[in-house]
Amino acid sequence: AQLEGAKAILLWLPVSQITKELLMQFTYGQLTGSEPDLVFTPIAQDVVTVDGQDGLLGVYASATSTGQIVGAGLIGTWTCADSGTVFALTVVGEDATTLQIRFQRLTSNFSCSQ
Repeated sequence: AQLEGAKAILLWLPVSQITKELLMQFTYGQLTGSEPDLVFTPIAQDVVTVDGQDGLLGVYASATSTGQIVGAGLIGTWTCADSGTVFALTVVGEDATTLQIRFQRLTSNFSCSQ
């Protein structure tokens, strides 16, 4: 989905098939593999809470081979225990502040019970 300066992708899988840690690694790997001309640099790893569930947050920057920063992204993964589902939300774009706002809006409005 396109969200005013950011693109967002939501994946979900049964928790019986993958953990939130492995889904984080998989999502980051898919992202870096889809843009072979860019250099991805992890910036931070933190925790995130989505609908009361503990999750992981990864922040990265993307640059050209000459080092020019062209974008950034946030990947959050969390598990909804009641439904047995693990989610990964990726938000990418050019402006870090916009990404944080969009990511926060999406995760704060997310409900495991829907």
